[in-house]
Amino acid sequence: MIRKKMPIIVLLLVSLPVFFLTTLYYLYISDELINSNKERMKQVLDITVSNYESFFAERKQEVVYLSKNELVQELFYRYDLLEENDSINFRMDNVQLNAFFNEVNENQQYIRDLFVLSPYGMVLSSTAPESLWIDLSDRQYFLDAMNGITTISNLLVDRIRNESVIFIATPVKRTESDEVIGVMAEIIDMKIKSDQLRQLIDPGIGDAYLINNKSEIVFHTDKNLIGSLPSNDGIREYFLSDGMKTSEGSMLISEGTQKMFFTYKSINNTDWKLVIEQDMGIITASAYRSLGYMVVLSLVLLTIAFTVAIRFTYGITRPLTQLADVMKSATNGDLSARSTYISSNELGQLSMDLNFMLNKLETSQNELKDIQEKYSLAINNSRDIIWEWDYSKNHFFASENWTKLTGKKSFKEEVDQIVFEEILTDLDKKRISQLVNQLLKDEIELLIMDFEYQMDNGQKKWFTIKASILKEKGETIKISGTLVDNTLKKQSEEKIWRLAYTNQITNVPNKLAFIERIESIKSDSNGSLKKFLVLIIDIYNLKQINNLFGHDVGDQILKELANRLHSQYSDCYHLSGDEFAVLIVDEPEEDFIVKEIIHIFSMIHTPMLIQNRTFEISAYIGISRYPENGNSATELIQNADTALYHAKSLGKSNYSFFDSLMTEKIVKKAEIEGILKRAVQDGLISMHFQPLYATKSKKLVGFEALMRIQLENGHFIPPSDFIHVAEETGDILELGEWALEYVFKKQVEWIAKGYVVEKISLNVSSVQLNQKGFLDAVKRITKKYGINPRGICFEITESVMMNAMDQTISDLQILREMGFEIAIDDFGTGYSSFNYLNKLPIDYLKVDKCFIDQIAFNFKDKHLLKQIIEIAQQVMELKIIAEGVESKEQYDILCDFDCDTIQGYYFSRPLSADKCDELLGAVSST
Repeated sequence: MIRKKMPIIVLLLVSLPVFFLTTLYYLYISDELINSNKERMKQVLDITVSNYESFFAERKQEVVYLSKNELVQELFYRYDLLEENDSINFRMDNVQLNAFFNEVNENQQYIRDLFVLSPYGMVLSSTAPESLWIDLSDRQYFLDAMNGITTISNLLVDRIRNESVIFIATPVKRTESDEVIGVMAEIIDMKIKSDQLRQLIDPGIGDAYLINNKSEIVFHTDKNLIGSLPSNDGIREYFLSDGMKTSEGSMLISEGTQKMFFTYKSINNTDWKLVIEQDMGIITASAYRSLGYMVVLSLVLLTIAFTVAIRFTYGITRPLTQLADVMKSATNGDLSARSTYISSNELGQLSMDLNFMLNKLETSQNELKDIQEKYSLAINNSRDIIWEWDYSKNHFFASENWTKLTGKKSFKEEVDQIVFEEILTDLDKKRISQLVNQLLKDEIELLIMDFEYQMDNGQKKWFTIKASILKEKGETIKISGTLVDNTLKKQSEEKIWRLAYTNQITNVPNKLAFIERIESIKSDSNGSLKKFLVLIIDIYNLKQINNLFGHDVGDQILKELANRLHSQYSDCYHLSGDEFAVLIVDEPEEDFIVKEIIHIFSMIHTPMLIQNRTFEISAYIGISRYPENGNSATELIQNADTALYHAKSLGKSNYSFFDSLMTEKIVKKAEIEGILKRAVQDGLISMHFQPLYATKSKKLVGFEALMRIQLENGHFIPPSDFIHVAEETGDILELGEWALEYVFKKQVEWIAKGYVVEKISLNVSSVQLNQKGFLDAVKRITKKYGINPRGICFEITESVMMNAMDQTISDLQILREMGFEIAIDDFGTGYSSFNYLNKLPIDYLKVDKCFIDQIAFNFKDKHLLKQIIEIAQQVMELKIIAEGVESKEQYDILCDFDCDTIQGYYFSRPLSADKCDELLGAVSST
């Protein structure tokens, strides 16, 4: 019975352990391998997503910093003044800004290009010169930025290099307001960020990439795949269906015999997800091979055992015992155990086969270790320190970059109180301890802390700790994250700060710093109200010095003045080219304030020796008070500027405190300035004509052209309100040329209709007459319409004659030689001197309305008017035009005085061009 049962017993004794061992080992190896792989992939995913979130947040902050740069603000100031077809000069003026962009670009490896867009989407300045003046107004990131949003674009094709790129854009706002005046943008160098993905996973076993909300690849080590869908059919279908609705997840996808495991997670504040995929066949290949070997060997072993049991029942006890011991050792994990039984029989062969199986198992175990080492290598190849604190076991781990970045040869694997104790100061230890407590209590989702670290060699570095927590069933398991070396970034930020808050000529705080300083001192630490003064100082003759001696001299004067002011006032600021500001905190008595202002004037007026020349400068000062004249920095500065404008009207070296009445005048003037800027383009200008009549015959002899501005609501702005403003702003030049075009064209039209118009009078401003191109414009328009100059009379006021009189006489003489007639307008309101009139090449004298108003009631006025007419006609041989005639009594007196021409309401008010056509038609038919 024993012989019969022994083979069966031996077979059972051998087969059951072999089968059980093979199954357990396979399940154990497969489960451990897969779980370990999934955990590693998730850790790498979380760390990398955190890295990308920080990266995009830093890029947004970067463009916001750049948008506030003074050079960028100056660019838009010059852009507002840009004349048509002057883009080439505008580009040349951007050299300093382009140099600054190139410097920032060199310091930031992730930036490919920087550029600035106008409010209409045109590229004004760029590190890529070929992109200048390209229209990008159709780009969504431009539209978002113009709506005040700092945004990251979707994947776009660069119109210059035809590459797939990502843009980060932010609105550029005026420093004194929230008005969006343009867009600051940068292009991310996708190659660098894509190359970092290569470190996440060995290309031979998987892939890593970023996708957008359309499942298109945004970042990939193979740039040819950027913009395409994932190559794996299962992953592609998953994201095209429901995958984009979840922020993170993972899935095992089977396609035939291939199994692909992938995990993904959304990157906050973007539409993108980071995807890591891996071929599970590679991970489980070793386990499958081991299983195959064990199955084959088990079958062989069972066959041999059954045969040997039959023939050598009693001879197999010892070798079987030895084999069982070896198997037991292998089961306990010692795959180095081997059978020493040697024989030429079947048991000897079984011993050899067992050793062969163990060799294969040991090889598979080594392959598994190699795979684990590859993951470790991916972690250690990161430029940051990747760390993990096993909270339950109090074990700390950091990647190999620890020594390279911190200079420390090792780290504490057992945490005493808090992580990174060896590189933190006592204050920083308290900070991170508080943050870790908040992280443990779920008060924050992500721990972020910046700190400064001094290495043993004295070198200073700046690091950022980032960490997240892993919990299971409410219990903390692990805290992991990165330690990022931000030294270069910190140095760049400090440089950018200096550029943003310091005037580059005088090296004193600029307007942006001035605004922030005002906001910071409005209330002290106790919240009680503080009082202070804002002084805006405008240098009077700096522009003239720049023009005469060059900007180098002007810059040295600004530096000297800045040194003088800064030596006496710590709150001193250089706002712009010729404008400074001083803050006087804790407002003293009025007498003290006046003394301080006089002291400032004294410092400014003190002569300066620059390049062996002595320069004397003067200034104006406008003052506003807090809180009486405003609650914000913008309002205080604006009101101080208003006071400054009033001080300029008082003459050189004057100062003025802000008064609310000043604002009303400034606002009204500003409104008119705004209307004048668009008057011609928007068609707000019209020309009316007041008829001129021969005094005695009452014959219509001509018209005086009078400009009118009518707003969209029908409201008229009288010339008395807008002419002097137009002269100050220079808009009178555009208005004057428009008037020449209109009047000359109208004369041609009337003559073509058969109307008899002997003369049209046209007023010429002093600004217009003194312009170098005025005579050329008259010649050009005369030639354009082919008019008869005898039919045009230019009216010049007396005040024009007193400025640059020799040049004025020369210009008037040229006009007369061309055939035009000249009239002195408003005679009697200015100098009223026949002595200077005798020197002028004029044809008419227009007596002002002030001489006409009282002639019917006042003997002196009547007698004076008679003398003026007699002297002008008989002595100077001039013709007389009386304006402002409104009554029959006035008309009768002027008839008696033999006045040549009359103009006024007695005959007609100013008429529109259509009404003039009707009048001329009626005259022609009689």
